[in-house]
Amino acid sequence: MLTLKNSILISILVVTGSLLFVFPALAVDVSISPTNISVTASSQFTVTVKINDVTDLSGVAFDLLFDPNVLEFVSAGEGGFLNQDGATTFFLVGESFPGDLVVGDSRLVETGVTGSGDLINLNFKALTDGTSNL
Repeated sequence: MLTLKNSILISILVVTGSLLFVFPALAVDVSISPTNISVTASSQFTVTVKINDVTDLSGVAFDLLFDPNVLEFVSAGEGGFLNQDGATTFFLVGESFPGDLVVGDSRLVETGVTGSGDLINLNFKALTDGTSNL
């Protein structure tokens, strides 16, 4: 049976959880380069994920979506921003399902890095002529 006390507690938890999504920690400027590229079927190309004017960044995590009928994920590498001072990092990229890359890169030290730079390089192969958003 739902009591008034339990109902209030549930309401507080829902409101608190909602605030976490309404007020994110910090907004950052992230871009993908190149923004447009023309390739022929079977050719490979690299997309670089860049970050701009960030303060005390310790890690990133995101999903990158693409059309798996047009592109095939080949490989990934760190861009050098998070380990620029020689810090050890944990880097992971995996395709959770076709067309969805799950990307994570974290510094394994207590301090973050500040500035702008290349986070991650993603290599793709064009399967056919066509267009895919990233």
